Amino acid sequence: MSGRVVVITGANSGVGFTLAKRLLLDAIKSQSPLTVCLACRNLTRADDAKAQLMSAALQQAQQQGDAQLVDLVTVDVVQVDTSNLQSVATAAEELKKRYAAIDRLVLNAGILPISVSNIRYSALPSYMLDLSASGVSKIFNQDNPTLPNKIPSVFCTNAFGHHCLVELLKGYLTEQSRPCRIIWTSSRAARKEHFLLDDVEHRCGKDPYAASKIICDAASLGWHEFFAENSNVTSYSTCPGLCLSGLTDKVLPAFVWYLILPILYLARLFSVMMTISLDNGSEAAYYLCQCRETEPLDYRSKYVAEGRIGRTVVGKEKLAPLLLVPR
Repeated sequence: MSGRVVVITGANSGVGFTLAKRLLLDAIKSQSPLTVCLACRNLTRADDAKAQLMSAALQQAQQQGDAQLVDLVTVDVVQVDTSNLQSVATAAEELKKRYAAIDRLVLNAGILPISVSNIRYSALPSYMLDLSASGVSKIFNQDNPTLPNKIPSVFCTNAFGHHCLVELLKGYLTEQSRPCRIIWTSSRAARKEHFLLDDVEHRCGKDPYAASKIICDAASLGWHEFFAENSNVTSYSTCPGLCLSGLTDKVLPAFVWYLILPILYLARLFSVMMTISLDNGSEAAYYLCQCRETEPLDYRSKYVAEGRIGRTVVGKEKLAPLLLVPR
């Protein structure tokens, strides 16, 4: 079956899963063929996610009065662990064999290892604003153990593994007949103070998560300029805002987040980064997946999901100044 192919890393849960679901339901509504590939570390969880997504697609088809519309969509699973470079290499080869072209490559997988929380529950509102605006090092202590390959885990999982995946796919993407858009899941926490030129892997710093996200921004910028010379491959960075997912459950227990939901919604008056729901958090990546190739986009900006009162919109923020060289 012909149609678009979207590959999403870390798609068995959170923003990646929600993005996959939105794309599949849109395909059913518009009766457009679509293949979504869940590129995940854990095959059991990926297979469970696949079953949930196909069930949602069938339900949508039935609501439209034709259950056979579900045949328009396909959900595949490819195993990839971005903290394991051999796994990345194997996945790249599998993707090249399986698909004639990839229309969207969403680099979303990520980890946020935490050891000790510094949160005082009486100060939750100020912590929430700090979390959305400036990273997470003030709120809890992060672990960043070194992997067997001697690379720090957060740097490798969130940024370097994805960079290597693009490196291994670059010839394939350049030669394919259709344009490809690479979409990186970054963060508003990717601020210039988290980037240390003499410690790019952030072995010595206190905020490896934020540091890994500014590397994602740098990689997105660099790959876009690399591909721009001789291909239809483009690359853009996104931020989901503060939405409740498996990552935020590491900061506070899930039940606490739901207890303070009124505070989070009230905080939208002061911070547009309070996207809260996964549907809202996936908005920027969804926009970049769905907008036409002819639509003008700015690769030197980050596309940000912004939670406003009663709605979520996609805004733009210039990438960290240290990444931008005057042209």
